[in-house]
Amino acid sequence: MHQTESNPSWFHETYDGEDRDDECRNELSIIPDQHEHQLNVLLTNDDREGHQYTNTFAFQHRDVEKLAAFLNDWLKEN
Repeated sequence: MHQTESNPSWFHETYDGEDRDDECRNELSIIPDQHEHQLNVLLTNDDREGHQYTNTFAFQHRDVEKLAAFLNDWLKEN
């Protein structure tokens, strides 16, 4: 199951039960932080026992530019 939600305040992607993965739920959330002028990225996954693990990243403007270029190149090729 894939589920994507997006609005000006955040982007959220959830997938669950993917064969290519460990069949556990995974989430990606991207939330702009206007006060810090960065994008907060949260990666969350559950293990088979139901424990949840979250990793966070703070993308600065230059990081986002590089990521956008990478994604645009990928889109052009695929």
